[in-house]
Amino acid sequence: GSVNGEESSTDYSYSAELGANRVTPDLKLNFAFDYSYAERRIDLETLKYTDISKSGNFYGLIVKSINDHWSYGLFLSGSQSMYGNLDKSWRAAPAIEYNIFPYEETSRRDFRLLYMAGYRHNDYDEETIYYKTEEDLSYESFSLEFDLKTTWGSLSSNVNASHYFHDFDLNRLTFYNYIYLRVHEGLSLIITGSYSAIHDQITLPRRDASPEEVLLQRKELSTTYNYSFSLGFTYRFGSRYSNVINPRF
Repeated sequence: GSVNGEESSTDYSYSAELGANRVTPDLKLNFAFDYSYAERRIDLETLKYTDISKSGNFYGLIVKSINDHWSYGLFLSGSQSMYGNLDKSWRAAPAIEYNIFPYEETSRRDFRLLYMAGYRHNDYDEETIYYKTEEDLSYESFSLEFDLKTTWGSLSSNVNASHYFHDFDLNRLTFYNYIYLRVHEGLSLIITGSYSAIHDQITLPRRDASPEEVLLQRKELSTTYNYSFSLGFTYRFGSRYSNVINPRF
């Protein structure tokens, strides 16, 4: 938690996180929870304004191995988001995965195909553009993920496609790539990029966002895409390996 302020404004915030994980060769369990709340009060002679932001998320994953290539599992999640117009939302989705390479080679390479089909329930803060205050939804998604680690660097690529069953036009397609390229000795080039084609914004509120909500990024806005790109260099001096641990100071 934190608080800071001055004569004309005061900021409050607090957050909490909790996580638990267990991994064995045959079973994988991941659970995480987080919640955050932030409030800003502005008090001027000509303006009195209070801005509140809060969100919460729960994530659960249970995975059981079948053999060297197949696994099955269950995704669980819940969320609350003023930005996303969600008073509360939860979903459950069984899934199955196939790895073209044996799982024991994951430290060097893997090429995984994951399919899931699930159920989602949404309660909205405000009526949506589809005139919904709550709804039950079914959906499916398919993803491909390729990871490779070699002497020249590493590569990670992911493609994910999803849609809702009641309307196949409500869909999303996302691409993500990460490249870590060793140029010479300790010098490496890092390139990351992503792109999403977005046609599934079912949670958008029907009313238009106010100028304050747009400027403060308090409401999700309608869009058909988003993207990101970054480029950087890193240079490491000296040995890459050390087994010395020194806890002093």
